Amino acid sequence: MEFDITQYGEYIELAIKWGLRLLSALMILIAGWVVGSWSKRRIKNIKKIDKTISTFLGGFAKYTILVVSFIAILGQFGVQTASLLAVLGAAGLAIGLALQGTLSNVAAGVMMLILRPFSVGDYIEFSGTGGTVTSLGLFGAELNTPDNKYIFAPNSRIWGNEITNFTRNKQRRQ
Repeated sequence: MEFDITQYGEYIELAIKWGLRLLSALMILIAGWVVGSWSKRRIKNIKKIDKTISTFLGGFAKYTILVVSFIAILGQFGVQTASLLAVLGAAGLAIGLALQGTLSNVAAGVMMLILRPFSVGDYIEFSGTGGTVTSLGLFGAELNTPDNKYIFAPNSRIWGNEITNFTRNKQRRQ
């Protein structure tokens, strides 16, 4: 009994075809991971951007690159990526509408971290509420009042009102 390779030619071609697809998918995945991690590190090391924003943007960039990599991998295996992108877009819209309040807090937090109307340690007032800022994040700010009360204020509530910063200027008239 002799082994005849010609009768298995179709299977060998199929194995080579899928092997090359798997190899290219692995290369795309590795490249996406490396480029995503590199971009995350580069964004986090930008000195002009607040640490909170740079961490958020770095993670966002990394995972955006990974999603694009996974879509490219699916394209390697014959999946129709146009319909997948349409589904992802619709899901993103639905999630965006569901998280509208949270996203407005994030947008207000980004604006406050970029424009810096106040910093940690400043005494501020907004919409009748005042206190010393102890923390400023993407979703809200933490304040301590003069009578030692803790306040957590959502960023959209602060950003949507006039902010008075009592400690920003070195000298004030009494």
